[in-house]
Amino acid sequence: MSAIDLALRPACDEDAERIRVTASVDDVNRWLAVASHRDRFHYATRPYLPAGAPGPARLRALQEQGLVILFQQRSQLFHGEFCYYAQRTARALQDPVPVPKVDRAYARLSPRQQDAGDYEAGDRLLPILTRAAEFGRPCPTDKQLAQKARIPVDLVASGLLALRSAKLIVVHAAPAPTLRRVTILATGAQTGLMA
Repeated sequence: MSAIDLALRPACDEDAERIRVTASVDDVNRWLAVASHRDRFHYATRPYLPAGAPGPARLRALQEQGLVILFQQRSQLFHGEFCYYAQRTARALQDPVPVPKVDRAYARLSPRQQDAGDYEAGDRLLPILTRAAEFGRPCPTDKQLAQKARIPVDLVASGLLALRSAKLIVVHAAPAPTLRRVTILATGAQTGLMA
């Protein structure tokens, strides 16, 4: 594994905190700018790739141009999860490859459904919520979620909405200060209440 693989991988089996995180378009572009023939990029560890996620869409466009080969392997640490990889081919990168247009499935959604959340923010929030639920901790506030996920506070609501629309979580009303409890549908675990 090259230094590039170690420096730029967004998710991997060794990093349980980052499970279910999907690489963003910026992550893909940074890797592509420095990758050489046969370098691998571990861009997701999850049971399936979310529909409409821009990072994987970018990698599919690069595969169509013959710049990368995409493949997946079962995770050795997490049952039911797959590790998704991109491997750089020998084909020369000529001009900067444009970011792909919105995929057809996403374009068929109504404007309301398209605004049903920010998938990249949701990918960053899910591991944090899953960990809180596994240990029965109260659901973090928007500010705490934004700080832990390293995203702006205003993206937290749309990230949670994306997770709800993807049927990964259910949000229940709860007393202050968090005002919500979250159930992770994959495991049935639920965040706790403040004492």
